[in-house]
Amino acid sequence: MRHSRTLLLGALFLSVLIMGCGRDKPRNVVLVVVDTLRADHLSVYGYHRSTSPRLEDWAARGVVFDRAFATSPWTLPTFGSVLTGLWPAQHGAGARLQDGSKKWRRAPLSEAVTTLPEVMQQHGFTTAAIVNNTFLRERFGAARGFEFYDYDKGRRAGVVVDLAQGWLSENGQDPFFLMVHMIDPHLPYFPPEDFLGKFGQVPAEAIEPRGRRKIVHRLPELSEVDKEFLGARYDEEVAYVDQELGRFFRNLEVQGLWDQTLVILTADHGEELFDHGGFEHGHSMFQEVLRVPLLMWGPGIAAGRVDSPVSVVDLAPTIYEAMGIEVENELSGVSLWDSLIAGERNARREILAQNTLWGREHKAIISWPYKLIFDPKSGRLQLYDLAMDSLEQQDLAEDKSVVAKELERLLLERLAGLEASPVDPAVVLSEEVEEELRALGYLD
Repeated sequence: MRHSRTLLLGALFLSVLIMGCGRDKPRNVVLVVVDTLRADHLSVYGYHRSTSPRLEDWAARGVVFDRAFATSPWTLPTFGSVLTGLWPAQHGAGARLQDGSKKWRRAPLSEAVTTLPEVMQQHGFTTAAIVNNTFLRERFGAARGFEFYDYDKGRRAGVVVDLAQGWLSENGQDPFFLMVHMIDPHLPYFPPEDFLGKFGQVPAEAIEPRGRRKIVHRLPELSEVDKEFLGARYDEEVAYVDQELGRFFRNLEVQGLWDQTLVILTADHGEELFDHGGFEHGHSMFQEVLRVPLLMWGPGIAAGRVDSPVSVVDLAPTIYEAMGIEVENELSGVSLWDSLIAGERNARREILAQNTLWGREHKAIISWPYKLIFDPKSGRLQLYDLAMDSLEQQDLAEDKSVVAKELERLLLERLAGLEASPVDPAVVLSEEVEEELRALGYLD
């Protein structure tokens, strides 16, 4: 009997071992980052307009993270976190630099930190990126580690998909890490003709979405017609991106790459469409600018939805574990791989966000279900229960002062404990770069 039991246990162990060894693992990584894409304006996240029908179809085959957050409400600091697995206070990208002048002064991604593409390249992956936001130009540090880096301003998602398809046709036979960036939902909201008017015709009296300055300076006088029009144009840009994402994913499948690749879709930040009286992004820490979509597909990944709070700072650790890469440097993000392959919940943790672009600095910490927004200069605290008040309409800082003060203590403790990298000198803006930033609404 003992001998039979031993044989049985041995057979079970062998079968588990074989199953584990036989589990498919990704060979490649495709990271798609859509600029200015807020999660709650995607129908895959329950939005009332059909802005993402193709993504809904693809989502059924992968994992949808329902509570994913950016590390900052604008591009450069969040991309720094995506590319390093570190919080903005650690990687330095987008840090404010004071030199006594009134000129724009922000730091690039610190050269002292190791980037995701650098690590991938060291482990034999071909690395490439196709990007379109001025803050992703090489001088801001995001290009480090990419063998092929294709930047141009303001290209349509369709052009980006064509470029990515061309690169894959030439390089897809070897293990690769490809980052694809789409900027369409960013201002100005001018969707392609096939999508223009999809969610409403242009009223004759509506304001034209030609720039942040024009709209922000007229906020008090904007009518409901103006606001509805701008929201519709934004949604039409999102619907167009959805079409091109579907085409891109289908191309990966046709090329035989889909079943070999870890595919990740997310955003660098969202967009305020007058939710709290403001417009665009970079100026606040509310959900409309911090909550982003996060979807993943790949070999061994169990389809489903995950409601544990996660951050884009978790992407690099997840990619490393999926590809079997061990890194020496300690990362702030945590790997989501167990959630992907086994559907396990992530351990309870705090999510951080910092580094506003406009106005005074604000910081945020999320300890589900509570979210605290902190203004270091005035000391003001805003507390929201995201489970009960997802739109952040009821500030509980006074009613739940004990919770608010505890989260403030925890936020300051966490930030103080972060080991900051040396901050590199501010990026010197050429006339060309200044003009590109002005066209995107970043410089007045």
